[in-house]
Amino acid sequence: MIRHKLDPAQLRANIEKEQASWFRSAKEKTRRSKELRRFEDPSPIWSKAKPAFMILQSNKCAFCERPFTGPEESRIEMDLEHFRPKGAVSAWEGPSPPTSYPLNTGTASANGYYWLAHDISNYLAACKICNSDYKGTYFPVAGPRCADPDDLPALAAEQPYLV
Repeated sequence: MIRHKLDPAQLRANIEKEQASWFRSAKEKTRRSKELRRFEDPSPIWSKAKPAFMILQSNKCAFCERPFTGPEESRIEMDLEHFRPKGAVSAWEGPSPPTSYPLNTGTASANGYYWLAHDISNYLAACKICNSDYKGTYFPVAGPRCADPDDLPALAAEQPYLV
């Protein structure tokens, strides 16, 4: 998985360059999701943030590091991945490592991390194969999954298996 140096101010400026009102819209959409206690958005705006993440990640997939092609093609061949799924989180069904103890990967969640759907700290640029075929709606964690949008310590205490 790619590691990138995050300059929050520069990332914000790059997103605002694409759409000046992005953060205002994101704040309103987050308020609505929290009110509904689920993700429901007929007109998502995260695709406007794609170019900023492509720059941040040196035009590579966050998971496999495959380089994307030119800027216009990359908008089609890559997704802005929600690291913590914005909707339902599936129970991990993948292989378990050979251990003598059961591996806890967190429970499934019907509503996922709906409050992070428009949070830029929850975004990564990923190729469609990594995002759709491999990562999908999985987000395995070692321990309890945070389910409360106002419990920041619980969110910080999650121990994701994805680096």
